[in-house]
Amino acid sequence: MDLERFYADHARIYDWTRFYLADRDRALAALDVRPGHRVIDFACGTGTNLRLLRDTGATLVGVDASAAMLDVATRKCPEAEFVRDDVRTVSLAPADRVLMTYALSMVPDWPAATANLVRHVKPGGVLVVLDFDRPRGFWAALGPLHRAWFDRFGVRTGLPVADAIRPHFDRVGISSRNGGWNFVVEGRGALGPGAGGGS
Repeated sequence: MDLERFYADHARIYDWTRFYLADRDRALAALDVRPGHRVIDFACGTGTNLRLLRDTGATLVGVDASAAMLDVATRKCPEAEFVRDDVRTVSLAPADRVLMTYALSMVPDWPAATANLVRHVKPGGVLVVLDFDRPRGFWAALGPLHRAWFDRFGVRTGLPVADAIRPHFDRVGISSRNGGWNFVVEGRGALGPGAGGGS
């Protein structure tokens, strides 16, 4: 899938179709942003997360590959700095808090993106990833329809993000909610460069 073209086409209606992206508030609470923190939101889209964080007293940075999405984000949250770049390769000053919501599952090389998220967390910092889990119960009962919807948008559910980041943090937790619709992975106490093989 051409993500740049996809998001260029969807930028104007994106916020109106986000009702199914539940638990963003839970992810932001887990991030535990404090005054003076530097926060990077990877694949920030139209800046919804950053707008919700703008009263925290933190320095806010959003990264996204879509110029159309960033155009909306800049208007929505002018307090933040925005960078147009690839989440897999962008290189910025490290942050106290790093976030990615409902986007890692759409990155073709998600391990590379995950490694870059980890690289951007300061020692002792926090990483939070919110994304689609493997559906159970009600969602699993939808079967082919559920799978077809995700396949259409190139979404891979249930990525083993917790396992990927575990070597790089003192504590890693994962919680799944809404019948497996989504998960939140929290990495706390980043160990810094050289941990987990130096990635």
